[in-house]
Amino acid sequence: MRRTLSREQEKNVCERYLKGESAVQLGGAYSVPGTTIWGVLHQHGVHKRSVNFLTKAQELEACKLYLGGMDSVQVSRALHVSDTIIRSALCRCGFKLQARRCNVDSTFFREIDTPAKSYWLGFIIADGCINSAGKFTLFLNSKDVSYIQKFNSALKSTYSICYYNKGRRDMVGVSISNKFFVLYLRRVFDRDKVVDMSEQLLHHFVRGLIDGDGSIIFTKVPYGNGERLSVTLAATESFLLSLSELLPFKVTTKIAKYTSDLGSVCFSYLYSAKAMEFLRWIYSGSTESIRLDRKYERYLKALDLFQVKKPGDLT
Repeated sequence: MRRTLSREQEKNVCERYLKGESAVQLGGAYSVPGTTIWGVLHQHGVHKRSVNFLTKAQELEACKLYLGGMDSVQVSRALHVSDTIIRSALCRCGFKLQARRCNVDSTFFREIDTPAKSYWLGFIIADGCINSAGKFTLFLNSKDVSYIQKFNSALKSTYSICYYNKGRRDMVGVSISNKFFVLYLRRVFDRDKVVDMSEQLLHHFVRGLIDGDGSIIFTKVPYGNGERLSVTLAATESFLLSLSELLPFKVTTKIAKYTSDLGSVCFSYLYSAKAMEFLRWIYSGSTESIRLDRKYERYLKALDLFQVKKPGDLT
């Protein structure tokens, strides 16, 4: 992905932003990260809009889409803003909206007995949050909007996907307030130890952890043209020790502490045959619906780099 724009493109970015397009839309249009768009706007003295701001043109477009048969959630996705902002705009324009009831499979995490439940539990332990008001939230970089859609689909959720700006970062996510969903989730949401689950499901859980708060890293070796592979996972030390006892094979690990609000540590698999074995283990039996595409692409790169058979080549 490119990270620079020409002077003409920068001028066009500013003009289009001032006309109402979001940084998310512009990043997609020019194939650059949202941070690049924010940098261009700041450089040219263009002030960031309030997250609740809709231009007159956007309000008119929202009304047209709503009259055309879309509901407020569909309109919010089309315009890359939250459903709340769209509903407020429609009300200002005179539409009378019924109170919206959101649905979700509230018993999804009552029992961890499927690959999907194991995977999503791992991911939200790494990246999710249950706040003091009893609401579950999951927010990611805006480039992972399709991943939030996968999550909503797995939970049969009709909760709207929300967009907001965090500094120069465009975020996308979902908040779920269903009290029974949160109740069952609390029972298995543990960042100090791995919850009990079938050995056949553990690798799906670990893949969720890696997709949420892990990295697959390639570094140049100091000699020759080769690369070294490492896989890291950030979590509490007690959680990582608990996890290491459950892995089906022994690996050489390194736990290096670093400063964090959660007192996290970095669990590192340095490059070795075991590192590749670990990756093959967590991706065995995975499907597109329960993996993060960009992490999976790095796994495929590792297979190519170290000349290991790809999943489809296995006999």
